[in-house]
Amino acid sequence: MPPKQSITKESILESAYEIVLEQGLQQITARNVAEKLKCSTQPIYWYFTNKQDFLHSVYLYINKRYIYEMLDILEKPDFFVEMTKWLISISKQSRYLFSVLFFYNGYDDENLFDVMRNLIDDKVMISKLKTRYQLGDEGAKYLYIRCCVLWASINHQIRSNFFENEEQFIDFMSSMFSEAIESAKLKS
Repeated sequence: MPPKQSITKESILESAYEIVLEQGLQQITARNVAEKLKCSTQPIYWYFTNKQDFLHSVYLYINKRYIYEMLDILEKPDFFVEMTKWLISISKQSRYLFSVLFFYNGYDDENLFDVMRNLIDDKVMISKLKTRYQLGDEGAKYLYIRCCVLWASINHQIRSNFFENEEQFIDFMSSMFSEAIESAKLKS
Protein backbone atom coordinates (compact mmCIF):
# COMPACT_ATOMS: atom_id res chain seq x y z
CA MET A 1 0.00 0.00 0.00
CA PRO A 2 1.50 3.41 -0.98
CA PRO A 3 2.14 5.94 1.79
CA LYS A 4 -0.53 8.56 2.42
CA GLN A 5 0.07 11.87 0.72
CA SER A 6 0.42 14.80 3.10
CA ILE A 7 -1.62 17.73 1.82
CA THR A 8 -0.58 21.02 3.36
CA LYS A 9 -2.05 24.48 3.06
CA GLU A 10 1.14 25.49 1.22
CA SER A 11 0.82 22.66 -1.32
CA ILE A 12 -2.82 23.60 -1.95
CA LEU A 13 -1.93 27.25 -2.51
CA GLU A 14 1.00 26.32 -4.74
CA SER A 15 -1.21 24.07 -6.88
CA ALA A 16 -3.79 26.84 -7.15
CA TYR A 17 -1.01 29.24 -8.16
CA GLU A 18 -0.01 26.89 -10.98
CA ILE A 19 -3.61 26.85 -12.20
CA VAL A 20 -3.68 30.65 -12.15
CA LEU A 21 -0.59 30.69 -14.37
CA GLU A 22 -2.28 28.39 -16.87
CA GLN A 23 -5.93 29.48 -16.75
CA GLY A 24 -6.49 32.47 -14.49
CA LEU A 25 -7.85 33.04 -10.98
CA GLN A 26 -11.47 32.62 -12.07
CA GLN A 27 -10.75 28.99 -13.00
CA ILE A 28 -9.78 28.00 -9.46
CA THR A 29 -12.09 25.45 -7.89
CA ALA A 30 -11.56 22.99 -5.08
CA ARG A 31 -12.13 20.21 -7.57
CA ASN A 32 -9.45 21.24 -10.09
CA VAL A 33 -6.92 21.93 -7.33
CA ALA A 34 -7.69 18.51 -5.83
CA GLU A 35 -7.19 16.92 -9.26
CA LYS A 36 -3.81 18.61 -9.54
CA LEU A 37 -2.87 17.30 -6.07
CA LYS A 38 -4.38 13.87 -6.80
CA CYS A 39 -6.55 13.98 -3.70
CA SER A 40 -10.15 14.61 -2.72
CA THR A 41 -11.51 18.10 -2.06
CA GLN A 42 -11.71 17.36 1.67
CA PRO A 43 -8.20 18.62 2.58
CA ILE A 44 -8.94 21.91 0.84
CA TYR A 45 -11.96 22.48 3.04
CA TRP A 46 -9.96 21.61 6.14
CA TYR A 47 -7.88 24.71 5.50
CA PHE A 48 -10.48 27.01 3.92
CA THR A 49 -14.02 27.56 5.15
CA ASN A 50 -15.58 28.19 1.73
CA LYS A 51 -14.75 28.98 -1.88
CA GLN A 52 -14.51 32.73 -1.25
CA ASP A 53 -12.05 32.17 1.60
CA PHE A 54 -10.05 29.83 -0.63
CA LEU A 55 -9.90 32.26 -3.58
CA HIS A 56 -9.01 35.12 -1.29
CA SER A 57 -6.17 33.07 0.22
CA VAL A 58 -4.87 32.20 -3.26
CA TYR A 59 -5.01 35.88 -4.20
CA LEU A 60 -3.06 36.92 -1.10
CA TYR A 61 -0.57 34.09 -1.61
CA ILE A 62 0.19 35.32 -5.13
CA ASN A 63 0.52 38.93 -4.01
CA LYS A 64 2.80 38.04 -1.10
CA ARG A 65 4.92 35.94 -3.42
CA TYR A 66 5.27 38.94 -5.72
CA ILE A 67 6.28 41.23 -2.88
CA TYR A 68 8.97 38.83 -1.65
CA GLU A 69 10.41 38.54 -5.15
CA MET A 70 10.27 42.32 -5.45
CA LEU A 71 12.25 42.68 -2.22
CA ASP A 72 14.88 40.26 -3.53
CA ILE A 73 15.20 42.22 -6.76
CA LEU A 74 15.48 45.47 -4.79
CA GLU A 75 18.84 44.26 -3.49
CA LYS A 76 20.25 44.38 -7.03
CA PRO A 77 22.11 47.54 -8.05
CA ASP A 78 19.67 48.44 -10.85
CA PHE A 79 16.49 47.12 -9.26
CA PHE A 80 14.08 49.12 -11.42
CA VAL A 81 15.42 47.70 -14.67
CA GLU A 82 15.65 44.21 -13.16
CA MET A 83 12.06 44.46 -11.93
CA THR A 84 10.94 45.70 -15.34
CA LYS A 85 12.64 42.74 -17.02
CA TRP A 86 11.10 40.34 -14.49
CA LEU A 87 7.63 41.76 -15.11
CA ILE A 88 8.12 41.56 -18.86
CA SER A 89 8.93 37.88 -18.42
CA ILE A 90 5.80 37.42 -16.27
CA SER A 91 3.73 39.15 -18.91
CA LYS A 92 5.12 36.89 -21.60
CA GLN A 93 4.83 33.78 -19.43
CA SER A 94 1.31 34.28 -18.12
CA ARG A 95 -1.11 37.07 -18.88
CA TYR A 96 -3.28 35.71 -16.10
CA LEU A 97 -0.69 36.19 -13.38
CA PHE A 98 -0.01 39.76 -14.41
CA SER A 99 -3.75 40.49 -14.31
CA VAL A 100 -4.04 39.04 -10.81
CA LEU A 101 -1.10 41.08 -9.57
CA PHE A 102 -2.26 44.42 -10.88
CA PHE A 103 -5.87 44.44 -11.93
CA TYR A 104 -7.94 41.99 -9.91
CA ASN A 105 -10.63 43.77 -7.90
CA GLY A 106 -12.51 40.77 -6.61
CA TYR A 107 -12.08 41.61 -2.93
CA ASP A 108 -13.68 45.00 -2.37
CA ASP A 109 -10.92 47.61 -2.45
CA GLU A 110 -8.08 45.14 -1.93
CA ASN A 111 -6.05 45.25 -5.14
CA LEU A 112 -2.29 44.86 -5.38
CA PHE A 113 -1.59 48.41 -4.34
CA ASP A 114 -3.78 48.13 -1.24
CA VAL A 115 -2.28 44.77 -0.31
CA MET A 116 1.25 46.06 -0.70
CA ARG A 117 0.55 49.16 1.35
CA ASN A 118 -0.99 47.06 4.14
CA LEU A 119 1.65 44.34 4.41
CA ILE A 120 4.52 44.76 6.84
CA ASP A 121 6.88 44.07 3.93
CA ASP A 122 5.74 47.32 2.34
CA LYS A 123 7.50 49.23 5.10
CA VAL A 124 10.71 47.37 4.26
CA MET A 125 10.40 48.34 0.60
CA ILE A 126 9.78 52.00 1.40
CA SER A 127 12.68 51.99 3.87
CA LYS A 128 15.01 50.57 1.22
CA LEU A 129 13.94 53.17 -1.33
CA LYS A 130 14.37 55.89 1.27
CA THR A 131 17.94 54.80 2.00
CA ARG A 132 18.99 54.05 -1.57
CA TYR A 133 17.79 57.37 -3.02
CA GLN A 134 18.18 59.54 0.13
CA LEU A 135 14.47 60.34 0.34
CA GLY A 136 12.17 61.34 3.14
CA ASP A 137 9.16 59.21 4.08
CA GLU A 138 6.77 60.96 1.68
CA GLY A 139 9.26 60.86 -1.18
CA ALA A 140 9.93 57.14 -0.69
CA LYS A 141 6.20 56.34 -0.56
CA TYR A 142 5.65 58.42 -3.69
CA LEU A 143 8.47 56.64 -5.54
CA TYR A 144 7.13 53.25 -4.49
CA ILE A 145 3.67 54.01 -5.85
CA ARG A 146 5.10 55.51 -9.06
CA CYS A 147 7.15 52.34 -9.59
CA CYS A 148 4.03 50.22 -9.15
CA VAL A 149 2.08 52.36 -11.62
CA LEU A 150 4.88 52.15 -14.20
CA TRP A 151 5.15 48.41 -13.77
CA ALA A 152 1.39 47.99 -14.03
CA SER A 153 1.56 49.31 -17.59
CA ILE A 154 3.96 46.62 -18.75
CA ASN A 155 1.43 43.96 -19.69
CA HIS A 156 -0.50 46.38 -21.88
CA GLN A 157 2.64 47.78 -23.50
CA ILE A 158 4.04 44.33 -24.27
CA ARG A 159 0.74 43.09 -25.71
CA SER A 160 0.17 46.25 -27.79
CA ASN A 161 3.61 45.99 -29.45
CA PHE A 162 3.96 49.77 -29.17
CA PHE A 163 7.72 49.48 -28.83
CA GLU A 164 9.83 47.86 -31.53
CA ASN A 165 11.81 45.75 -29.09
CA GLU A 166 12.28 45.01 -25.42
CA GLU A 167 15.41 47.18 -25.09
CA GLN A 168 13.53 50.22 -26.39
CA PHE A 169 10.78 49.60 -23.84
CA ILE A 170 13.30 49.19 -20.99
CA ASP A 171 14.99 52.47 -21.99
CA PHE A 172 11.62 54.21 -21.92
CA MET A 173 10.78 52.76 -18.50
CA SER A 174 14.20 53.76 -17.16
CA SER A 175 13.69 57.36 -18.23
CA MET A 176 10.27 57.38 -16.53
CA PHE A 177 11.88 56.00 -13.36
CA SER A 178 14.54 58.72 -13.42
CA GLU A 179 11.78 61.33 -13.61
CA ALA A 180 9.98 59.63 -10.71
CA ILE A 181 13.13 59.81 -8.56
CA GLU A 182 13.45 63.54 -9.24
CA SER A 183 9.79 64.09 -8.35
CA ALA A 184 10.23 61.98 -5.18
CA LYS A 185 13.16 64.14 -4.11
CA LEU A 186 10.94 67.22 -4.41
CA LYS A 187 8.37 65.57 -2.13
CA SER A 188 10.95 64.70 0.54
